[in-house]
Amino acid sequence: RKGNVCPIILYLIIGLYEDYMYLDKVIVDDGYMQDVSEYFESQGKQLQEIIDSYIRIMNRVAEEGISKGQTSDSIRRFISYAEQLNNVIVDTSIEIKTVTMNCMEEIDTQDRYIF
Repeated sequence: RKGNVCPIILYLIIGLYEDYMYLDKVIVDDGYMQDVSEYFESQGKQLQEIIDSYIRIMNRVAEEGISKGQTSDSIRRFISYAEQLNNVIVDTSIEIKTVTMNCMEEIDTQDRYIF
């Protein structure tokens, strides 16, 4: 983990935004944090499936539809760029879930498990 991302996660997920500095209490809903982290993970997996499908379709277009010429070359270059994103989104969504859960553990540790 690079740096202390827990405050960033709290800022983003709890939604305190600009008012967070003026609060004297922060109430963390463990269930909500768990739900949000699972939401990010599932959305990342769904988006990865869409990208994988898109790449398959583009490969089919390049192989069966436009197989020669500058357009074909451009499509193949575009496919290679799209393939570089392979698993980046799903890995990022899993990382968000992991960081969120680590943040919750850090909050529990700092709070000495007092709820």
